[in-house]
Amino acid sequence: MDGRVFTAVPSSRRRNTDVTFHRVFSSDRPFIFGNGVPRPLTTSPSARRSTAESPPNFSWVDKGWLAGCAMPTNSSHYRFLFESGVRHVISLMKQRPQGALESIQLPKLNRLKIRIDDFCAPSLNQIRQFVRIVEDANDRKEAVAVHCENGNGRSGTMLACYLVKTRRISGSDALREIRKLRPGSVESLEQEKAIEQYHHHLRSGNLR
Repeated sequence: MDGRVFTAVPSSRRRNTDVTFHRVFSSDRPFIFGNGVPRPLTTSPSARRSTAESPPNFSWVDKGWLAGCAMPTNSSHYRFLFESGVRHVISLMKQRPQGALESIQLPKLNRLKIRIDDFCAPSLNQIRQFVRIVEDANDRKEAVAVHCENGNGRSGTMLACYLVKTRRISGSDALREIRKLRPGSVESLEQEKAIEQYHHHLRSGNLR
């Protein structure tokens, strides 16, 4: 990893917008239909689908490089991630995320899965896999977002492990930091232990 300065503020990356607005009135006089009620000003379904909306509990942990969020549930969430520079979305859920099929509208958005039971901790190999994906993507100047159902337990554990590796801090320090950045992160004692175990793994001389 390079010598980037780590911050926790929302990304200021400029987003490209491709929202299409459709003219409803062809003149100053609204079109009258049915019982004479003016036609409401609306956008077409395709325009509504193309708007970008932040997934719940979204925030950058490493600005412009790694973010956490709750499960994206529709195409507008995936579009927000894409327009924010995210090119890889890692799901930590066993089931298919809601709206996942809608993300195929963004062919450059790579969806990955690391299966972990709710409230359970990732294995050491799963943590190493996650960190490797993030580092490889960042080397290509691509950002990553990780989610579980609510973006707290499993996601918080993985994000804390990332901080252990990149900031070279202890498991306990990483736990405090991720809870400061994303309140509610890491929901079980098993998950806390996984962060400490990853720290000990790195201290033993393992680089990955």
